[in-house]
Order: sequence, then C-alpha cells, then structure tokens
Amino acid sequence: MKLNIGCGEDYRAGYVNIDLSRDIKADLYVKNESEIFKKGFKDIEEILIFKTLPYLENSVDFLCKCHKILKSGGKIKLIVPHFASLPYSMYAKRHVGYRTLEFRRFGISDRAKWGIVPKEVVFNVKIKIRFYKPFSIFERIINSNVKGQELYETTLLRSVFIPRRMEVEMIKI
Repeated sequence: MKLNIGCGEDYRAGYVNIDLSRDIKADLYVKNESEIFKKGFKDIEEILIFKTLPYLENSVDFLCKCHKILKSGGKIKLIVPHFASLPYSMYAKRHVGYRTLEFRRFGISDRAKWGIVPKEVVFNVKIKIRFYKPFSIFERIINSNVKGQELYETTLLRSVFIPRRMEVEMIKI
C-alpha cells in the first residue's frame, strides 16, 4: 500500500490519497495529521509528502510516526522548501524552509548530534537540493556529496544560488 499525504491537487492512482480539505478529490479525509495514524495503516511501502510538511505542527514527531507504519525498506519521499529558498506560504506552521541536517539526523551517521529522534527510528537519507534551470551545473556539484551540501548551506553560496526546493528520500532501515 502507498500513501499520498496532503495530496491537494496531486491525486495519484495506486495511492491512498489523504487530505484535510473536502474541496479536493481524495480517498480519505482527516481533521488533522494525527488522525492518519489512527486508521490502522501498516506495512506501507511508500509515503509521499509533497509540500505538506511545513503545515504540520511537529514534523519530527510526524516522520517518527510514519516510520512506525512503514515496512522495512519502505520509503518516505518529501518535497520541502530549502531554508535559503524564497519565503513559503503564510498559512504554513513553519515559515522558513529546512536545512539538510534536519533530515540527516534520522540517518545513522548523524544520530549522535540530535537527541530528539528516538534511537529505533533510523532511515537511510538521500537529499537533493534543487535549483532553478540556470544553475543546473551548480546543482550537480552541490549534490555530489554531503560535504558539498554542507558547504553550500554554511557559506554565502546560499545567497547567490537560490534553491527552488529540497527533495528528500528516507528509506526505513
């Protein structure tokens, strides 16, 4: 089974499309994000969370709950704003984007740096920072390794080369 959480206008065949708004087409309507986990989902192979994470109260807690319903090897695919990208929606709970480190804390190598992720919640994390077309060559260089992404985020490069978004894939270990 596959879930598309916060589907909005992106209704997908082969997924259980979940949203809060009854004004759009969805398979399941919920009042809040915690209600999703009360529906008895388990052994999920893929969860899509495209442009929805900033609207949630607690994204770390939400991703930990997603980990519980995923089968081993299951994936969470996210599209989120990067912290250096243009301002996000005024309706979002979080008005700034995310840093790569915020997702790497769910991985094996960066766990010691973050105490807020339970030790049983472990993912193999892959991140791509996406840029606008004129910077596609720069995008390949930055995303070639973790150090390239860290260099980008910790220097003024982030002010010169404005990212479009960040694509994150988290695979349950």
